[in-house]
Amino acid sequence: MASFRAVPGGSSAPGSGTWEAVDAQTFSVRGPSYVSDKTKQPSPEALYEPFAVDCVRTLDAAFDVAARVDLSGVAVAEVPDWCPRVVVQTLFVPGTPPAVVGKSKNTAKGWQVVVWWRVAAGAATLIASPEADWPPHLRLWRRWAEGCDSDASLCGRLKGVARVDDGSALPLPVREYNGTPVLMAANAYMFGDRAGVARIHKHAAGASLEFALHFGEDFSHTSYYALRELLPRVASLTIDVGWIVEGRDAADLPEAVFACARVIRLDLDAAADLESWLGPPGS
Repeated sequence: MASFRAVPGGSSAPGSGTWEAVDAQTFSVRGPSYVSDKTKQPSPEALYEPFAVDCVRTLDAAFDVAARVDLSGVAVAEVPDWCPRVVVQTLFVPGTPPAVVGKSKNTAKGWQVVVWWRVAAGAATLIASPEADWPPHLRLWRRWAEGCDSDASLCGRLKGVARVDDGSALPLPVREYNGTPVLMAANAYMFGDRAGVARIHKHAAGASLEFALHFGEDFSHTSYYALRELLPRVASLTIDVGWIVEGRDAADLPEAVFACARVIRLDLDAAADLESWLGPPGS
């Protein structure tokens, strides 16, 4: 099993840029009366805090990375087993441009960005309080964490938001997405909830939960093309990313960002090779 190197305020993969924590309150989420008035408000404190960000090159996506990394040295607050102690975001961007029709066969190495969070001390204290006193977003997080791997529509409540301060620095195809939450869910062709597209990997006794996304397979051609327009500019941008479980009913509101981080000038060209960073499967 590969050894994991968590370097606060930096990156554990050489050349992959730097990162830092970002205040969840800088993200706007659905407020308590959103169902009736569509009003948003600053998010409460995030449930998780970042402790590492990695960017690696790979021909094919390698998901469930937490199973191949030694997390024993990561200090984590004590929480019940239903609550993942570590949450992992894995995003794979193929190196081969998208085909106009159908799927492209990967012929060039792409990039896999992995962000690691651990449960925050404040969240652990909140979880230890009587459940009747929990805020709605914590009850919703428990429901999602327990059922996202078995309930496709619940999985589809995951939404991500990415933003840069200067939207004019973005290429036109992606400006409309700047700071806008996007559901990680498939298109709905009939009435009903949309199925989630994130691949979920959970490990025993709340050790970790990974949600993994493949931009070449899980997103529309339009979204994929827009992302590729952004790639040449990533090395000059500071990008904030946040993750939310969508609240749809009054009982689930207000929402909250459960995890967020800031990635600064990510140097995609200098990213380490995945196998040299992670080691081969079973190592």
